Amino acid sequence: MAAHHTLTLSISYFKKHLNRYIFLLISLSIGFAVITIMSSLSMGMTDTLHNSARGHYGGDLFIISYDKDHGNKMHMSEPELVKDLLENTGLEYDLLQKRINYYREGILYFNGEGVGQKNVYGVEWEDEDFSALDIVEGSTDDLILDQSIMISETVASELGCKIGDSIILQGNTLSGQKNTVSLVLRAVFRDTSIFGYYKSYVPLKELASLLRFSEGDISSYGIYKQEGSFSSEDIKRVHTALSDNLDTAPLLENKEDLTRQLDRTQWTGERYFIIPLSLYISQVDDLLTAIDLVSYFLYIMVALIILVSVAVSYQMVIRERLSEIGTLRAIGMNRTTIMTILVLEALWLFGLSLLMGALLSIPGFGILSLIDYSALPGFELFLQKGRLVPLFTIKSVVLNILLLGLILIPAAVIPSYRASRYPLIEALT
Repeated sequence: MAAHHTLTLSISYFKKHLNRYIFLLISLSIGFAVITIMSSLSMGMTDTLHNSARGHYGGDLFIISYDKDHGNKMHMSEPELVKDLLENTGLEYDLLQKRINYYREGILYFNGEGVGQKNVYGVEWEDEDFSALDIVEGSTDDLILDQSIMISETVASELGCKIGDSIILQGNTLSGQKNTVSLVLRAVFRDTSIFGYYKSYVPLKELASLLRFSEGDISSYGIYKQEGSFSSEDIKRVHTALSDNLDTAPLLENKEDLTRQLDRTQWTGERYFIIPLSLYISQVDDLLTAIDLVSYFLYIMVALIILVSVAVSYQMVIRERLSEIGTLRAIGMNRTTIMTILVLEALWLFGLSLLMGALLSIPGFGILSLIDYSALPGFELFLQKGRLVPLFTIKSVVLNILLLGLILIPAAVIPSYRASRYPLIEALT
């Protein structure tokens, strides 16, 4: 009964003195909105980079075969055996994606113009997810048509081609002869990031024909895991399964290890490499670290600003209410109950601040999402179709709430404790 009475009193006093809490309410609401926006955009940028890399390379973990007898071309002649070995490991994954990776030797021709390609990917259209790509011409729905090709806007501009035009793809077969295939342009995507320059997508069977791969041959398997990531134990398990049956390179520590293996190690035929996505994007790890450091710095600055404003403002509110607190003590209310009421008022303020902060963050995200950041050099790595995309997780929301709570509660408890023990005579005068 006493607890219910205390709770009711705290609500009544909070409503009565809401005007005194306005500045605190505004400060906390804006602070929570800023923290929410910063954390979600920071995570969104990292997630966008990760997803861009997944889409570009085609998976979270890769099994790639390099053929020493054919100039280190990516060529896997026993994909079914590899698939069986992978399935026998019991590894949990969502999609096993086949690709042919043709690196640096492909050239696209149109009307006498030629543009070299850094990457030509032979893919099975039904296994690919192009939803994150900014399609500026044509449609990915048309890629299922025969002899389709999708190229970047940069390449389309240099070639001067448009949707429906026939483009010639030239390359070298496994044995080194020049070969060509005619393809029809079905879609053009915009991607100015390091992943998007001079790459194109063609049907797997067309690229296999161009390179004179035997039927069923591919370059790599990309293994997708939608939730979480592959652990080091998962990677070791796959490596063990392959190395027991096929010529398999040691696990790589970094991208330089891959270069050393390919350039300095001698073998005959095909050698298999197990490569996690993290190895491919290790070149931008420093950038991600910098983003995290900037985010933490901004967090601390915002937290300090909120802490100072809350501490000063709350003490002023309590000081203005000393006479009221003295009256409550004079009519018999004990110090613990008074302190409890004041702390509960702080909790109501906390809850209302969270609600208002969350509501304030919505237009904040809306405004930021309207801005096209693609003109910023190097920033395109973190953008989806030129825009920043926030990422919300339960963990981040809880951490933001805890951060605001750690700021407000001590700032409220300490002056509340002091006020409840303020000399009665001085409080009433």
